Amino acid sequence: MVTDLPIFAFYTDMPVDSHLLVISEKTLATKIITADDFLRVINSRHPELVLLARFPNLKSQIVPHLQKDYSVGYSDDTGARLYVLKGIKKQV
Repeated sequence: MVTDLPIFAFYTDMPVDSHLLVISEKTLATKIITADDFLRVINSRHPELVLLARFPNLKSQIVPHLQKDYSVGYSDDTGARLYVLKGIKKQV
């Protein structure tokens, strides 16, 4: 999973790239973590889920790159969106 809300991954016991675990306004503002870091992980690991919920500027840079391989599996009125890798079969 790739997310800007790592506590979600913790609560759901999903693995997250350790490089992206500590994300905050400060790490984004100082470019310790960038959208390119997220895209590098997404493009190299092709995670099944990408959750973008906290940082609109980050989301606006990442979402255009998700259109080809991901579809929106969930969204809410706060702007959070869960993208699911296309081809993942739903289990009933």
